[in-house]
Amino acid sequence: MFHPDQGSNNTTNQKNGFRNMSAKAFVLVNVEPGVVSEIVTRLRDAVHIKSAYMVTGPYDAIVEVEAEDYARIAEIVEEEVRKMEGIEKTMTLVVF
Repeated sequence: MFHPDQGSNNTTNQKNGFRNMSAKAFVLVNVEPGVVSEIVTRLRDAVHIKSAYMVTGPYDAIVEVEAEDYARIAEIVEEEVRKMEGIEKTMTLVVF
């Protein structure tokens, strides 16, 4: 049985500097009206964000985060996503 502390078998993404990271999460993001494109661009430029996309539905964007462990995922979400000006609300979905 899988345990979260074991991580996952993520592949190497040399382009973005993500190498065999053992923790992954997707973050659903709501932003202030009219700024979703700007926020997604800023998220894509953030150091620890693997990818970011605009989406339809109840959320405005989805962000993919990879790190060495789940504690680091929490730090990245707090420091690089939730504190970004224009972001109103997030929901983090941890991948096992």
